[in-house]
Amino acid sequence: MTEHICSHIGDAATSSILIVDDKPENLRLLSGILREEGYEVRLLRNGNMVLSSVLNSPPDLILLDIMMPDMNGYDVCRQLKSDERTCKIPVIFISAMSEVVDKVKAFSVGGVDYIGKPFHAEEVLARVRIHLTISYLQQQVTARNVQLQQEIAEHQKTSAALTEREELFRGMFEHHSAVMLLINPDTGFILHANKAASVYYGYSSEDLSGMATSQINPYSELKQAMQSVREKKQNYFNFKHRLADGQLRDVEVYSTPIVFQSQTLLFSVIHDITDRKMAEAELRQRTEELWESREKYRIMIEKSEDAILMIDHDKFTDCNTAAVEILRYHTKEDLMQAHLSDISPPYQPDGQDSAIAANERIQTAIQKGYFRFEWMHRKKTGEDFPAEITLSSYQLGGKMVVQASIRDISERKRAEAELHKRASELQESEERYRIMFENSEDPILIIDHNKFADCNTSAVKILRYPTKEDLLQTHPSELSPPQQPGGRSSFEKAEELLAITEKNGSLRFDWMHRRADGVDFPVEVSLTLIPYKGRSLIHTAWRDITERKLAEAELENHRSRLEELVYSRTAELQITNENLKKAKAYAEERSNAAEAANLAKSEFLANMSHEIRTPMNAVLGFAELLSGMVKDW
Repeated sequence: MTEHICSHIGDAATSSILIVDDKPENLRLLSGILREEGYEVRLLRNGNMVLSSVLNSPPDLILLDIMMPDMNGYDVCRQLKSDERTCKIPVIFISAMSEVVDKVKAFSVGGVDYIGKPFHAEEVLARVRIHLTISYLQQQVTARNVQLQQEIAEHQKTSAALTEREELFRGMFEHHSAVMLLINPDTGFILHANKAASVYYGYSSEDLSGMATSQINPYSELKQAMQSVREKKQNYFNFKHRLADGQLRDVEVYSTPIVFQSQTLLFSVIHDITDRKMAEAELRQRTEELWESREKYRIMIEKSEDAILMIDHDKFTDCNTAAVEILRYHTKEDLMQAHLSDISPPYQPDGQDSAIAANERIQTAIQKGYFRFEWMHRKKTGEDFPAEITLSSYQLGGKMVVQASIRDISERKRAEAELHKRASELQESEERYRIMFENSEDPILIIDHNKFADCNTSAVKILRYPTKEDLLQTHPSELSPPQQPGGRSSFEKAEELLAITEKNGSLRFDWMHRRADGVDFPVEVSLTLIPYKGRSLIHTAWRDITERKLAEAELENHRSRLEELVYSRTAELQITNENLKKAKAYAEERSNAAEAANLAKSEFLANMSHEIRTPMNAVLGFAELLSGMVKDW
């Protein structure tokens, strides 16, 4: 019984502990201490949730902080102790309060112990173990008392029937802790069974007495086995016995023939070996798993891309193929002949002596069991390369050895250098943007979730706000008159324009803003959607267009006046055009009359020319003839 209790208490995996504290750092510290010891740990930060959590899944022990905001530890403990379902769970108070009155109050409300802050791991673990032990022993005592009460009641019922047999079996049979049966081999029935048999099989002594052995032993050749005992040919057997609940248990049976009242009976002592069988099976399985794990480990080591070496003091005792390849040695045997200092430059990048620093790290790994660090190694070819080293120490063959895992991180270092360069460039770019942002004469604002999250100095000046903080976390409509010039609500229109920007990526429009002094002024707004840390912000740039609006108004005024003048001139031109049309018609009429007169004149002249030309042609011809005649003379 003592061994069973110690075994249970030592098994931290079977114990559940609930920690209640509103401080996350206390929860992390206590849970880390307890989980490292193998305890199952649950955490709560609110005293109001303790009772429901405990009723849903009762822990073996509760660590309860006193000072909590919603419900203090005293009230939580009173609540637990007032409920019969939770009152048996031990409560250890944890608090920075160390006054005697605080501790007395903690015990008065039902606490079993008190741990002061700051916490010490050894104290916490010691108190937890003690109260888990006490709680477990109390449970065992209670259960044992119940069991004993049941056994006593059963014994009282059967005591009358056992009176005749009590004298015979009093010392040897009835009170022995081993299961004992007296069997009639001729009939196969149990004549007598001791209390241990009754407890073990789950039957009353009356039920066992007169029960066929085949009911608890389903072995098909049981009759032949009893006969071999009777003939003293065999007295030891391994069977499976069936309990009253139907469970089959492995047992070993020692059976001896005895003569009682001229009748040969079998006196059998039964030992349950189920746990031993299970342990043997588990041992076989674990042995097989160990060999399998060893083989897997060997394959894993050999196939690993990281260099793995076994170190004993300052010598290598084993390594994998990757180690030979990474360190550029010809063979494994060649590497095994090397000294620890042969695979490192004389000094590390920080100036440390490699040999001294390596021994210090090996000693740290031996003390802590595990150590990881970065190191500069040197290949057989003389080329240095950065590596991440993991040292693990463990016992092997009765002595401490260290396993070194070497991972070439040259690529990672180059990537880190590139990342650092890019980060510097990004920081420089961000600084340039910040300078541009702050020094811009135009107001620039950043909108996050439809509210201003940042702005430059120009925005504060233009809007006449006392400080930048007064402007931030306001909606665009709060810096505007209730309605825009078109009559629409500033809030509704702002929400619509912001939604359009989130959809399209950018937007430009005119807007009427209102300064802190109540003066409205028009601006041209440019919105641009920019991604930032997994979400979208809206970059907002304003330009005061008051002068442009005034110029546009003046231009509109000139345009209106010009239109009026054009209209007036157009009317005058229409009248003039009508007069011109009339004059043109009169001129055309006169022109037509003149043309008719000219035509008549032309016809008259043509007729006159014909009338004159005919006689003149005859005169001219006759004159030419006379001229010729005169020349001949």
